[in-house]
Amino acid sequence: MGVNKSMQNIFFVLFRAFYYPSLIDYQTKENVLEIYIVFIKSNDPHSFKLNKTNKKSEEKTHIIVNNWIRSLSLCHGWINDFNKMIAKYVKNELYLSLFFFYIEYLYFRSGHSENVGSVAFSPDGSKIVSASLDNTIRIWDVESGTEIHVLKGHLHWVTDAQFSPDGKMLLRGHSDSPRKAQFSPDGCFIASGGCDNIIRLWDVKSGQEIKKMTGHSQWINEVQFSQDGEMLVSASYDRTIKIWSVKTGEIIRSLIGHTAGIECARFSPDGCNVVSCSWDDTARIWDVTSGNEIKRLQWTTKKMKDAKYSPDGQIIVFGSFDKTVQIWGVKEEQDIQQLEGHSGAVIGVDISPNGSKIVSSSVDKTIRLWG
Repeated sequence: MGVNKSMQNIFFVLFRAFYYPSLIDYQTKENVLEIYIVFIKSNDPHSFKLNKTNKKSEEKTHIIVNNWIRSLSLCHGWINDFNKMIAKYVKNELYLSLFFFYIEYLYFRSGHSENVGSVAFSPDGSKIVSASLDNTIRIWDVESGTEIHVLKGHLHWVTDAQFSPDGKMLLRGHSDSPRKAQFSPDGCFIASGGCDNIIRLWDVKSGQEIKKMTGHSQWINEVQFSQDGEMLVSASYDRTIKIWSVKTGEIIRSLIGHTAGIECARFSPDGCNVVSCSWDDTARIWDVTSGNEIKRLQWTTKKMKDAKYSPDGQIIVFGSFDKTVQIWGVKEEQDIQQLEGHSGAVIGVDISPNGSKIVSSSVDKTIRLWG
């Protein structure tokens, strides 16, 4: 028995995804094709019994379908009624899950001998750099998972490492100062912060310090440029987040609300929001323009150590002390998926430039790739 016109219309919309091949991987295409074959070419009248749609199933379908559509960058032609149609026709979660662009565990690597404090993708997504308390930085090939380089010789713990925007240089922070450092989006400057409570701006070409930014009263755990390079955000154990003008070095706004030290603060891709993680057991989302807290996230058994927005700004990935990676939907305002596998606290996370993979690092001395 074939399906009715409504279902054919749904899959017409789904197949629009094939007009965006650069945004969809092979496996996703295969999943869409499998759904189409199962529904359109099934002659078994009992294959998909109509289930009475209830509110709970519609809500679950709404979350899953929206995440799947977002992953495929389908922005047009979808209406909320399609969610109800799918909830009506899908028999159970086995088929429903085909609509969800699941993040799955790919592999782990354990070259470090101590906690791995940070991980970051290269600008082209082909490599990962990891920094560890074993005083080394390691570079990994994403495709094969093999270790490419080991950078030794550091006298202190290496707490942070990242590629320059052109992928030709590496920047690292260590246990003294600076603890955190980041290239500007154009690669011309570096911002650093550490135990002396000062943010410093450096010229990459000359190596000279060109600006000092003071305002924090305790050490600085995070500094990050906005994508347009005009602002910096910093997080400190003084319980404040500060937004700075790169041009003037002045504080634009202080984000106040956390009741304990703040581990990280990251801009959203559009620079309109900041996500933060604190020892007060909360993660918070802030409006940069007003300085107001717009969302407070609190989990019963979780304390978040690190956070990163996806390139499209639609999800936030958290690293948690409960050994998991948490994926939170910005529009859905709730958890989408939890990734399990680490045997220790997850203290570093990053998302690949195309948004298809997640890398995490842990006190279990490993990095894990998910995709």
